[in-house]
Amino acid sequence: MESRHNIQEILAGCLLSQPVHQRALVDGYSGLLYVICNRYLGDVHAAQDALQESWSLIFRKLHTYDSTKGKFEPWISTLTIRHCLNILAKKKMKVIELKATTIIGTEQDLQKQIISNLDTDQLLGLVAELPDNYRTVFNMVVIDGYSHKEIATALNITIINSRARLKRAKSLLKVKINSLNKNESWVNAI
Repeated sequence: MESRHNIQEILAGCLLSQPVHQRALVDGYSGLLYVICNRYLGDVHAAQDALQESWSLIFRKLHTYDSTKGKFEPWISTLTIRHCLNILAKKKMKVIELKATTIIGTEQDLQKQIISNLDTDQLLGLVAELPDNYRTVFNMVVIDGYSHKEIATALNITIINSRARLKRAKSLLKVKINSLNKNESWVNAI
């Protein structure tokens, strides 16, 4: 979005149900909110549906937004994240039993090199392939910066379970990244 003055004008227009201002708000923030929905839900169609539902929620709650308590972008991001978490809860995320997994890995430097060679779309694609419960915790910690205590409260799990899910998500991502690297090495050898 543009300047803070402009967003205040747009929000005032939205509170008066003016279509021009509503369109400006949707156009200005839909990209950001779609990325959030897609990261949490891992499915294009579910993300599109969640985006529409998030906008409905945002417009219903717009009167509660207080600019003195924070910026607008984090406020709508938080509403969207919570909506995605509710969708996942309704899907009744299965808790997958954690088993000790040993990753016969490469050195840490090689891991960093492999990750740096991945583009953002590839990395987000790998995250999207994670099971819902691991992907959700990974997104909340790594991308959105939530603490394990906040995650435990939001997902109604223990802090230990949150940490275990994050560890398992990272392990699964390492395996996927190593697999990509092996496939790439084979292709490059030809």
